[in-house]
Amino acid sequence: MRHDGIPEEVFEAIEDGVPPIRAFRVETEITVGELAEDTGIPMQRLNAIDDGAAPEDEELKAISEALHVPSDVLAEIVAV
Repeated sequence: MRHDGIPEEVFEAIEDGVPPIRAFRVETEITVGELAEDTGIPMQRLNAIDDGAAPEDEELKAISEALHVPSDVLAEIVAV
């Protein structure tokens, strides 16, 4: 775990070009389908976010809660 609370595996995946939401999702071993169910975000939209599309504020909040990642940490990484 890095000093900013991001698991090293997630940080390395993002550096290698993996979209941030996907990197966190894979680290937590949650499928896109499970994340869609947990967040209430439609599967098509969640697939787009998982592929790197920018989530809306409410989507980001729901995703951060489902992945157990502080929303400020996730927002900062997604914004980069």
